[in-house]
Amino acid sequence: MWGKLLVGAGGFALTAFLVFVYGAACEERGRLAERVDGRDRQLVAQAKAAELAIAGERRVAAAIGAYAERAAALKPIILNSHSTVERFASTPEGAARCLGAERLHGIDLLDRSLFPFPDAADGNDDRVPADAGASPG
Repeated sequence: MWGKLLVGAGGFALTAFLVFVYGAACEERGRLAERVDGRDRQLVAQAKAAELAIAGERRVAAAIGAYAERAAALKPIILNSHSTVERFASTPEGAARCLGAERLHGIDLLDRSLFPFPDAADGNDDRVPADAGASPG
């Protein structure tokens, strides 16, 4: 009788051990599957980020190229001499940009009316003398 009981207890212990090992193996399989899925999601996210970075670099390169083309197309107008100014003023673009003589005189009159020179009669002669070495008095 004790022999049968001992064999039954041994069989039960072996069955319990096998169930425990099987459960641990299933749990480890689940953890491994989660790690693989997580790694796959991470790789997909990295690939999308790389694609977005490449697209951004392409947009920047295109913008730089367009800016360089526009900058190369611009030619500064540098007027060096009186004859150059007169020739430029005779063109339609120059006529729009250059002021006529009467407008220049009008600007000078406006400047004088807004910022008159102080009178020397009031004793306040703040003007800079023509000869910088001369005394103001």
